[in-house]
This record gives sequence, structure tokens and C-alpha cells, in this order.
Amino acid sequence: MSIARSTLSLLLCLPLVILSGCGTTSPATDNATTPTLTAQIAAKYEGDQLYQALGGQTGIAAIVETFLYRLADDDRVVRRFDPRQIDYVQKVLNEQVCMLSGGPCHYSGDSMVRVHKGMKITEAEYQAVVEDFSYALYRQDVPVPTQQQLLERMAQLHDGIVGL
Repeated sequence: MSIARSTLSLLLCLPLVILSGCGTTSPATDNATTPTLTAQIAAKYEGDQLYQALGGQTGIAAIVETFLYRLADDDRVVRRFDPRQIDYVQKVLNEQVCMLSGGPCHYSGDSMVRVHKGMKITEAEYQAVVEDFSYALYRQDVPVPTQQQLLERMAQLHDGIVGL
């Protein structure tokens, strides 16, 4: 898997996506009436071909499962995840990836700001999660251009995760 370093930097949003699922329009705001950042991003891509390129719901589920196994073995970030919540995290991450890829899913989790506020997640932790997710994409034989397209969308969630 050869994703450019700059693309990996953009993709640093995923680690915390997993912890929370989605974000609001700004890390400083967490208004329940404001559409989540995930929904705002997904609206731009509704119905596009990325969802199909990832293999639809079956492909996304395989990517997410591979990713979660990788996280479980990653000493850099595993302490950030509550093992009692893994089924929930898997569910909302499947929803979020589906939605961000233009699929027919609806994200049901809390905002990223709400989930991550007070956690003080570092850039290094964020990068570690992105690397783990990139690895999952690679292991599931997702073509590099498709990986980059998804990761660029997910990177837009960064500010709702890091440093809150």
C-alpha cells in the first residue's frame, strides 16, 4: 500500500471517527439541531460511485472489521477504546463509512465533538488510527485511488476529533 504521506496526513480524522462516529460543523459547537459534519459531507456525495467501489455494505463491513482488529493490536491507541463498546463502535463506523461513501446509510451515533470533548486526542494518536484504517483498506484490496477518495472525505472530520 503506497498512500502518499500528505494523503495520510489528511486522513488523520479516522481514529476518532471510530471513537465517536461523526462531528458537528465546528469543534466549538455541539448543537443538536445542527446537521452533523458527517451528514454535511455525505450530502455532497450522495449516490456517487464510491460506495459501490468499496463493495457496498458487505465491502465496508469487511474493511471496518479488519480495521477494528488492527486497532486492537495497536498499542499506540488501543487504550482509547472501551472494549465494552466495540459492537457499537463497529455499527456506527459502518454507518459513517457507508454514508461518507455515498451509500444509503444513516449515521446514528453522537457527534464527534460530544464524544471527543475532553479526551485531548493528539495528532500522533489520530495518525496511528489513520494508518490502521489505511492498512484495512489495503488488506481488503481496495484500489489506491479509491482509498484516497474515502480518506480525503474522512479527513474533513479531523477538527471534530483532535485536541478537544
